[in-house]
Amino acid sequence: IIGEVIAGNIDIAAVPTNLAATLYQRTQGSIEIAAVNTLGVLYILENSDSIQGMGDLAGKQILSAGQGTTAEYVINYLLTQNGLALGENVVIDYASEHAEVATQAQAGNYDVVILPEPYATSLMTQDNAFHIAIDVTEEWETLGNGALAMGGVIVQKSFAEEHPEALAAFMEEYQDSVDFVNENPTEAATLMETYDIIKADVAEKAIPNCNIVCITGEEAKTALESFYQVLL
Repeated sequence: IIGEVIAGNIDIAAVPTNLAATLYQRTQGSIEIAAVNTLGVLYILENSDSIQGMGDLAGKQILSAGQGTTAEYVINYLLTQNGLALGENVVIDYASEHAEVATQAQAGNYDVVILPEPYATSLMTQDNAFHIAIDVTEEWETLGNGALAMGGVIVQKSFAEEHPEALAAFMEEYQDSVDFVNENPTEAATLMETYDIIKADVAEKAIPNCNIVCITGEEAKTALESFYQVLL
């Protein structure tokens, strides 16, 4: 996707918002963000009832994935804001991928893990001892940062200027699609399995926690500015 966007071969793409910022720089401002399409999908899960808030992570050894990505930066920010220090009163180990995190949890090697959807739901489906202890998105919003804007829709600036009606039509249908998925999780989940994306039973349970949105205009700008400031 990166190479194709930079080459101008893709008009519209869905990418992480940190990548959107990078692409903006690498293309000298040739892309724009049309919408925020995904809020936070990270969850902290445990197999007991010892965690009621971020402060309860003190003394825990946690397994996560996504080292060097926004997932790591968001978690580190939340820990710092709640008076916790990595390596001192909380330890986060990193696996190479989310599937490995789930496998280690099921094997009993970790009691606390960090996973995004749909991996979180998949783990809870396979091991009902695990449950969501902390919604990372809620914790982010509690700190007054607004929406946790982790995914977005980007568009070539030239396309937006030359084909405004086409872009408007796309965004209208995109909004309809987002509404459909959120309002009809069973039907949406069936489609996901039909197109070999993910099993329907997991998808249906995960959709409510996936924070699929279509936020545009000033609301999107406000959320993104806050998120980018933390990354900076």
